[in-house]
Amino acid sequence: MNSTQISLVFLRDEERNSFIQTLKSSKIAEKFTFHTVKEEIRFIVFRNRTKVIVFHIFVILHPRENYHQEIIQTLMGTDILCICINVGYQFRSISSEKQDVFTQLLFLGKTYTNRKLCVLGNSQNSISSKKNKNPFLDFKSKLESAYKVSAYTDSSVTIIPISLKNSEGITKNVKKVPYYQNSNFLDYCVETVIDNKSSSNFVLIKEKLEYSSQNYYLGQVFGEFENTSGLNYLFPSKQSIHVDEIFVNFKPGSQLHQNDMVLIPVKYFNTDLTLGAVIYNSDSPVDILIHEKDELILQMVRFQKEIRKESILTLFLGGNRITCKVKELQKKFDPKTGQVIKENPTSIGKAEVGILKVELLQRTIGDIFKSTRKLGSFSEFHGAQILAAGVVLKINKFAKNTVSDGELLIKFKKIVKMVQNVELDVIAGSLKLSKPDLFEKLIDWQDNIPFKLNGNLLVVDNLDGFANAIDDLFQDWKQNEDTKYYKL
Repeated sequence: MNSTQISLVFLRDEERNSFIQTLKSSKIAEKFTFHTVKEEIRFIVFRNRTKVIVFHIFVILHPRENYHQEIIQTLMGTDILCICINVGYQFRSISSEKQDVFTQLLFLGKTYTNRKLCVLGNSQNSISSKKNKNPFLDFKSKLESAYKVSAYTDSSVTIIPISLKNSEGITKNVKKVPYYQNSNFLDYCVETVIDNKSSSNFVLIKEKLEYSSQNYYLGQVFGEFENTSGLNYLFPSKQSIHVDEIFVNFKPGSQLHQNDMVLIPVKYFNTDLTLGAVIYNSDSPVDILIHEKDELILQMVRFQKEIRKESILTLFLGGNRITCKVKELQKKFDPKTGQVIKENPTSIGKAEVGILKVELLQRTIGDIFKSTRKLGSFSEFHGAQILAAGVVLKINKFAKNTVSDGELLIKFKKIVKMVQNVELDVIAGSLKLSKPDLFEKLIDWQDNIPFKLNGNLLVVDNLDGFANAIDDLFQDWKQNEDTKYYKL
């Protein structure tokens, strides 16, 4: 079943409440099942035979601690950013603070969503009245200048005239508006086609919530799952789980499709999952773990605060809050034209766009934007203030992380089982270690693995005992690694 997720942003509580009341009082239930989660109605789900539409609803009131983090978490699971603005007065008289938030929303929408923007122009009167023609045209003109600064193209933006007073443009068809030819907002949601591919199959945990008097983890599906019988979770701990009960788009189910919303009971997990935990099928493991000292090439737009080489940044990436250090500033762009204005700049400041290289100081989940859009976009924030947003262009793995101690042990066992008595130079070359590094490893292993050295030759008398000892040491290593994930 095709699914579309929409972040619906209101500038005032009154408009949010009117919108919800319009949906409740309409005859939409004849075409869709209507479902809300929690008293504050953070989610609204419509479902018919061919389409699931999930609205994530929030209101811009007064920015508070973690406010932008909440918005970004929502946008990471969104296909379309939709903003409702009153026509005729609110767009002109919007405060400078809210103008900044509105502009940042456009940038964030372009970065995190499928680059589709929908603006609902709400009229206090009937849309079809003649006196509404000029205000709507004026509204469209002012809005176009705003979204083009954020590099949206006309083809990716839809402006829908609505009236929250009488449902026009929401569930009733719009008439006599020159620039809008479609029927209504809900039809737009149903008919919009989303290309939302992922290079891996996984479920990204977004938050913990209560539903039907039970606690669940809410996640979003990337890729396709034919069944949920053999699941693992990668972060914060590498463990297997067996799930007998799962809700897909708020209905019991087992098959998971791209963009579905999933509720998994908390009882299946032996520890609290963090935001950004990844659940995947054991038949198709994912490779989206980024380690300490890995380098990321980022494209970033700065909203506040200049950065330079050696700056320490706090990024929200892959649902996790991480720190990294700027290693290199590579390019600076004109944000309006995209043209390179300086190579190797000394800084990237407010309202500037640049490419930079950073080194991670802790591990997280992430991917390049081209492969997995939701795991390849990030933000930088400080309290309620967002400082920057951008995407991951490339990931450079730190060389010493490419072969773990566990992998070295397994390869060491295979080499010796083939030859039994083998020269140290051959072992070092096969493990891609220098001879001094190999000696350091042998010193670490000698108390647990039965072998001896005879000149430049490694000698093993009992192959079975050697193999069993390596297997035991490998299990100890694996348990220590799992403990590291758990602590994160």
